[in-house]
Amino acid sequence: LNDNIMNHMAFTGIKGMDLYALNGTKWEFVNTARPSGKLTEAVISSNMDGVMREFMLFLPLYDGVTALEIGVDSLSVIDQPAINLPNREKPVICYGTSILQGGCATRPGMAHTNILTRWLNREVINVGFSGNAKLDYEIAELIAQREASAILLDFMPNVNVSEIEEKTEKFYRIIRDKLPDVPIFFIENP
Repeated sequence: LNDNIMNHMAFTGIKGMDLYALNGTKWEFVNTARPSGKLTEAVISSNMDGVMREFMLFLPLYDGVTALEIGVDSLSVIDQPAINLPNREKPVICYGTSILQGGCATRPGMAHTNILTRWLNREVINVGFSGNAKLDYEIAELIAQREASAILLDFMPNVNVSEIEEKTEKFYRIIRDKLPDVPIFFIENP
């Protein structure tokens, strides 16, 4: 979208894509589509064995995608997932800062929420905001609308003591009142 460049983050993390394939119940790294500017064309995998597989593609962490085309061999097919992995029912919802968003991860698949998706075989929804995550109540309302298996709140790097004292309880209550049985974890700074 923007052809972002950051001097502290690898291009593959900012605007690359990572492909993983399911092997049994484990997601294995296939390859990275390395960016080459605003328009990228890349072969991620070739000469495959013709066996149907489940794939998961992680999109860029710090730039948008305006169009995505996936080309396959003329004898190949792309279809809906045959199995529910990662499980998309009751996802883990993570709210936080640029670190949670994927800041400084070398590749999209290495953002810790994407690692959790593969480890848990459960969808992890990343609600990370670079330079933000200031306990906005509207975000708590959005989080509370989705049935979840767990909620992780990782906002500490972007708030000060007065914001914590003023907003944390209400932010928590908005979610807790609508999701009374969902575990909520607060992640603190070292």
